[in-house]
Amino acid sequence: MRPDRSKTTLFDDVDRIETFLAHSTLELAQAIVVPLMMFIFMLRLNWIMALIMLVPMILGIAIPMALMGRYPDLTDEFAGDTEKLNASANEFITAMPVIKMYHLTAEKFEQYRNSLKIYTDCWIKMCESSCNPLSIALVVLDSAILFTLPVGGWLYLRDSLSAASYLLFILLTMCFFTSFLNMVTIAMQSMELGSGLDNVKKIMDMETMKSGQQTLSKTGCYGIDFDNVTFNYTQGGKDALSDVDIHLEPGSLNAFVGPSGAGKTTAVQLLGRYWDVSSGTIKIGGVPVTELQTEKSF
Repeated sequence: MRPDRSKTTLFDDVDRIETFLAHSTLELAQAIVVPLMMFIFMLRLNWIMALIMLVPMILGIAIPMALMGRYPDLTDEFAGDTEKLNASANEFITAMPVIKMYHLTAEKFEQYRNSLKIYTDCWIKMCESSCNPLSIALVVLDSAILFTLPVGGWLYLRDSLSAASYLLFILLTMCFFTSFLNMVTIAMQSMELGSGLDNVKKIMDMETMKSGQQTLSKTGCYGIDFDNVTFNYTQGGKDALSDVDIHLEPGSLNAFVGPSGAGKTTAVQLLGRYWDVSSGTIKIGGVPVTELQTEKSF
């Protein structure tokens, strides 16, 4: 898993899941239990009026959900764009001394600018995809009295509904559908959690990195070797490093130089065994890093 995706999962995704479990579950229970109890009461009072009140509820929830068919896909896209923005923002902050030295601005940092534009465009598409359906839900649920008022009046004129019950249904209509708006909002939040839960599961399913048995003295001076090292963050994905051969002499001063995305940070992180290489070997003092005790050597 890429470091930007790990950061997004450990902070953003987990935070959304915690917020949903801590708050939205209680709101969901309230949004279901309160209308259900009210509906049972109204059903006993007058079953025709109770069924009529279901019409705006069905329309107010079914129509927005049908119109938001693209929203789950957009949430997955938004999660990916957030990861890219986090990665480019980290690089931008790291490069801040160079940017200041040459009097550059954020717009000169192309990767950050492009990531920010993609992120913003996706956010706008999500808003456009959800605003109209939510507006429809709000209009339909708020206009529920247009269903109960004429039907109740007709039943009252036929002496099938008392004036007190008619008035009670009108009053209940004004508060009965408020909870359903919360249900639509919670449904949208659950769609946004989909990609986050997948990322959390990927981390939970990752194999534990096994530590070696050998150790190196911390006072020693060792050479570093990359022997045909290839690495990619995702299986089958693009190689971040490909067939890299490097020999660094003990005690020498070396620098990794290259454009953004060339693999400089990845090479150093592989040396510290943040990940294991896809193929090849990295050695410190002639000992493969996979054979070193992680706790004592890094």
